[in-house]
Amino acid sequence: MASDRQHAPTPSPDVILIGRLTRQRTVVVDAFIRAQGFVGARALHDRLAADGSPVGLSTVYRTLTALAAAGRGRHGPRHQR
Repeated sequence: MASDRQHAPTPSPDVILIGRLTRQRTVVVDAFIRAQGFVGARALHDRLAADGSPVGLSTVYRTLTALAAAGRGRHGPRHQR
């Protein structure tokens, strides 16, 4: 377990605002910060998957929702079915 922590990315201060610090949340927040302009949850998840990150789509949604609630992002338009 200690070796996992050695390879974990350094958490952004924004991760601390959204609750429990996990490797997956750190990865999502870092990818969100690096994104240029608006990025939706599915697009962000696709980018993470392409980079080989095993973060689930629900984790991306929950993390982005928590960032919005903390004032670090905002909800984009939702598509109606």
